[in-house]
Amino acid sequence: PAARAGTAPADLNGTYRYLLTKEDARKVGDPEVDQFPNVTTVRLQDGQVGGGCFGRGATYSVDGDQITFEAPEYGYSMTFTFSMDAKGNLHLTPAPSVEKGDAFQCSYKAWTRID
Repeated sequence: PAARAGTAPADLNGTYRYLLTKEDARKVGDPEVDQFPNVTTVRLQDGQVGGGCFGRGATYSVDGDQITFEAPEYGYSMTFTFSMDAKGNLHLTPAPSVEKGDAFQCSYKAWTRID
C-alpha cells in the first residue's frame, strides 16, 4: 500500500496469525527447536501492535513498502519490507539489520489475516 513516511495505513488494521513448526526451526538452525510448534497472533491497529514478537507497548509505522516495528520492551526497532496479497495476508522480508532469531520469529512465515 502507498503511504506517507511514518504513517500507519488503515488497510493494515486487523488480526494476523502464523504457525512456526519444529521443521521450520530445524531448517533455520534454531537451537530451541523444542519450543515449537508455536502459533503467533498479532493485532495491528492504527500504529499500535498487540501480541506477536515485538513485546508490550510496540508500535509500527510505514514508509512506502517498509514497515518498522518499535519494540520499547526490548529497546530496539525492526524494519521489514512488506507486501500484502489479495487475501490481505502480510509477507515480511527482514532488513539486514534484523537479528537472525528475530527474523525467524517475526517474519519466517506469512501473516495470515484472520479478521
